[in-house]
Formats: sequence, structure tokens, C-alpha cells
Amino acid sequence: MIRRAVAADLDAILELERGVPECAHWSREEYERMLAGAGEGALRRWALVVEADHEICGFVVVKTLDSGGEMAAEIENLAVKLAARRRGLARKLCGEAERQLRESGVRVVDLEVRESNVAARGLYAEAGFREVGRRVKYYASPCEDGVLMRKEIAVA
Repeated sequence: MIRRAVAADLDAILELERGVPECAHWSREEYERMLAGAGEGALRRWALVVEADHEICGFVVVKTLDSGGEMAAEIENLAVKLAARRRGLARKLCGEAERQLRESGVRVVDLEVRESNVAARGLYAEAGFREVGRRVKYYASPCEDGVLMRKEIAVA
């Protein structure tokens, strides 16, 4: 089951995030602001969680920006528990996020991923994202490039 994340999910999201070394690690306060629906002007963040066996097994965080009537979006974080991988959960999270973005009028979604994260890059490529650039030495620990990817969302 995939649903919007709520404040009661915070501890499970943090535990999951801390157990996935490849994902971005944010502070508790950052997640609290997102789950409370806090945003600045046209900027909004929200998350979806996927549950299996009454447990949160993955999540995706999306940022949207309305710049003068044109909506843009970025997938900021995506994580699936190590024990729940290879079951298509990340693909389902991406698909549901895309569906909700399309309904909101978003036509372009961006993301960035570590160059070394071959599995994630493959997942995004299968979902229709294409490489559009790089951020040299963007990531630390270890230092490596960020691969910028973009997907055009077709109108329903």
C-alpha cells in the first residue's frame, strides 16, 4: 500500500533512512517540517510511504515549485529497506509520485543521484529519466559527482 506520509510515520522514516547508506540523510527537524506541510511560498515538500506487512518499507520525498503557473518537481530522496529490495517497491513509489505530480500539473521531474549508485541510476532510466548533466564533486563521504536526471511527464 502506498500513501502520503504523516507525522506519525516520522520515527519509521528516520529509522529506515539511517539504515540505507545511499540515500540522503536529513535532520529530524527537516522531516518534521516536511510532514507538517510547511513550505515557503510556492515551494512544497511531501512524501509517500510504501507499507508491506504493516511496516513502512520505503519512502520518496518530492519537492514541487510553482513558478508563475509553471509547476516543476524534484525527487529529493528515495529509500527502500535493504530487506525489502528487489520487490519493485522503489518503482511503485516513483510511479505513484509521478501520477500525483501529473495530476498537479507538473510536466518535468528532476533528480540527482550519486554516480556510483548504479542500481538507482538503472531504476530511474527504466522509469524514463535521462541524464542531463553532472554536478562535479557534489557529494561528500566519499567525494563523487552527482548525475542529474530528468523526465518529461506526459499529459494524462
